[in-house]
Amino acid sequence: MPDVLVAVRNVSRAYSDGSVTALDNLSLTLERGDYLALTGPSGSGKSTLLHLICGLDQPSRGEIQFEGRHPGSAHEWSRLRSRRIGLIFQSFNLLPTLTALENVEVPMFGVLPRSPDRARHATALLDRVGLAQRLHHRPGQLSGGERQRLAIARALANSPDLLLADEPTGNLDSKNSRDILALLEELHHERGVTLVIVTHDPEIAGRTRRILRLLDGRIQSDTRQEA
Repeated sequence: MPDVLVAVRNVSRAYSDGSVTALDNLSLTLERGDYLALTGPSGSGKSTLLHLICGLDQPSRGEIQFEGRHPGSAHEWSRLRSRRIGLIFQSFNLLPTLTALENVEVPMFGVLPRSPDRARHATALLDRVGLAQRLHHRPGQLSGGERQRLAIARALANSPDLLLADEPTGNLDSKNSRDILALLEELHHERGVTLVIVTHDPEIAGRTRRILRLLDGRIQSDTRQEA
């Protein structure tokens, strides 16, 4: 039997008093260790699905289960995100007044209570993503590729089981895109992280083990690929 990490059960999401349907009775499972590309045209529901999977949004109907349980409150979802789920946004979502080191430390508050422990772990993560020489630089002092690496380090701060990346290479040039993708794949292989990447790029999708294509809020195809 597959080890299901996330189950989406008959989920719909409507906005504007029901006049806009972003997702329409959608069901899927994410198995532990999956490497999945979420594709489809703009407006097909990709980002909405990503936000539902991590509890940043709630379905209008249906439910999301994490390891067989339905988190019943915003507090439970927040706790899951702080301990089990890593998020990488296309727009980075870094705190501009904090250094790289401090940005990575922020998710650790409440998990690692001692400041030296947080600093040590954050330093190791920044070294892992190639930013050992940028610990005390603020996001505005970093290139686009460096900011995305910083966002990845922050997403890994609590050793997540599930890593969700929304167009992680969308703002990067081709070299930085390749480097970021290689880094994410390394982390997937080394740590067994379940990795979901929202992408419009068929080359990126072609490197994954599974391609899920959405259209008009429904699953158009779900294709397994050779590893």
